[in-house]
Amino acid sequence: MNARTIVVFMLIALGLNSSPRGSAATDSLDGLVAQVRSMKAQGKTRGEIAAFVTRSVDERIVSLNQSGRDERGGMHSAVYKQKKGMFDAWSKTGIGVDEPWSSAHWTWINRVGHCQENAHMAYHVLMMDFGSGAVIRELTCGDHVYVVLGVPPEVPGEVSIADLNRWPDAWLIDPWQGVCKPGREMGLRDWHMTQGGIKVMTLAAPWSYRVYKSKYAKWLQDAAALCGEWGDAGDRLVVTAVSGDASIRVGQVMSVRPAGVFKVTRKDSGGVRLDFRAAAIEGAAAGDTAWLNKSLAGNLVSAGLTRIVVNGKDHLQVTLVTSGAGFSFTREGLLTRSR
Repeated sequence: MNARTIVVFMLIALGLNSSPRGSAATDSLDGLVAQVRSMKAQGKTRGEIAAFVTRSVDERIVSLNQSGRDERGGMHSAVYKQKKGMFDAWSKTGIGVDEPWSSAHWTWINRVGHCQENAHMAYHVLMMDFGSGAVIRELTCGDHVYVVLGVPPEVPGEVSIADLNRWPDAWLIDPWQGVCKPGREMGLRDWHMTQGGIKVMTLAAPWSYRVYKSKYAKWLQDAAALCGEWGDAGDRLVVTAVSGDASIRVGQVMSVRPAGVFKVTRKDSGGVRLDFRAAAIEGAAAGDTAWLNKSLAGNLVSAGLTRIVVNGKDHLQVTLVTSGAGFSFTREGLLTRSR
């Protein structure tokens, strides 16, 4: 394995799968929700909570805008290409990509996104903690999206900088930029957030907590859609991306014969198990996405599963990270059912 390959996989195995510096000490989105809930119970101020959520989301998600500001200084080009391909496939064909709960879970697992994914994750965490969508809204201006915590009741759908300046104890949360500030400090210099006053600033329609929690709970139950009826002998797992020291090539069709050699199983605990050839791995599932990192057999160290729709048919987007003595590689593929 050459030095360049080693660097790439240090980035993949360490930089993208370990907990980022200074972020919330949790390996799950639910863990972050619990931390914010604890802060609220301890009487932390709205500003303290806003700053914590901004920092935690910012440090979890690597921006796909390579020219943009990012505390990691961007990704290695090979990792960026692979992750961007995963994001593009999910954003075009994934299930519920514009819903905050679905986006938050996919982005937590895959750790890449644009401003909308940053905003959706922050919004979801706050929504689950504050229990009222009335004070938490997403705000769009041009093509930029961020979150406002502390929206007064009965505000209009379109707001101005002056409105934000007048709102008491309102906090602007923009993890994509790494910015958290009180509304009173918003100004024309906040270009991404205000477009210099040229574009309309629009608040997303509020969710009630009851409706949001109901829709989220139903989505969580849909993890069963990831399981069963995958891995028939005629199914095709087509490789769409490869990184590392592997003889596998893009476009290669990986054999899923005999039937059952590729099997996804729902566990009683709500998680998911993947068996692929001689390897087995399990982990957590949420809706149409699963992240597996508990190796049971073989040399799979992590795996990702996302149900997507292509041309009206269900497919399973699969990411497998394999590591062993003297080798390490990542492959991404699209599993198509034979029927």
